[in-house]
Amino acid sequence: MALVAHRICIHHHNVPAMNRARSVDDFRRASADFVGATLSACVADTSGHIAYMLIGRLPDRPGDGRLPVAGWTGLNEWRGLLPADANPVSVDPSDGLV
Repeated sequence: MALVAHRICIHHHNVPAMNRARSVDDFRRASADFVGATLSACVADTSGHIAYMLIGRLPDRPGDGRLPVAGWTGLNEWRGLLPADANPVSVDPSDGLV
């Protein structure tokens, strides 16, 4: 079994930086290189900006991830981790909901 959280975790500096963020953009920068179990974050700042973002790194693997795959053949091994900017994010959605 593979789990991103078992990989190198560099969250020891990310979490304090996320806590000190003064804006949505500060939070995005602070969380950009977080590696570990993914977290859903809803953030807001005093300027009225709101955002939802998935922080952490997702595995790059074959297929679209909707169905289980044969894990015993070696054909479906992870190819690494996707970049943080591949994660879902919604900043200041028009309906005002995150």
